[in-house]
Amino acid sequence: AQPGEDGVDVPVPVEKPVEVPVPVERPVRAPVEALAPVDPAPAGGGGGPQKLDLVMSKPQGAGIGVDTVGLRDPARIEVRRVREGPVRRWNAANPGDAVREGDVIT
Repeated sequence: AQPGEDGVDVPVPVEKPVEVPVPVERPVRAPVEALAPVDPAPAGGGGGPQKLDLVMSKPQGAGIGVDTVGLRDPARIEVRRVREGPVRRWNAANPGDAVREGDVIT
């Protein structure tokens, strides 16, 4: 609260961060040196992309801190660059599951 003109405390609205799910696929075509270790494919095949389900906090209305490019499927975007923001903080706290250039947000 802040004092108002008449000396009465006035409540100050504070935006609370929102939890944002960020499903990410790491395509097989991504450069090997940029990937976290991937568990071997289960018996019977299925060696597709590595999938990560991330949840991060961000201020309402703010971005997640990545530059992207759309793919043919409108529900998928490719990460071009990680900027300052929730994704970079996630990467610092979770280096084994870091979001990198070439990953796909689904």
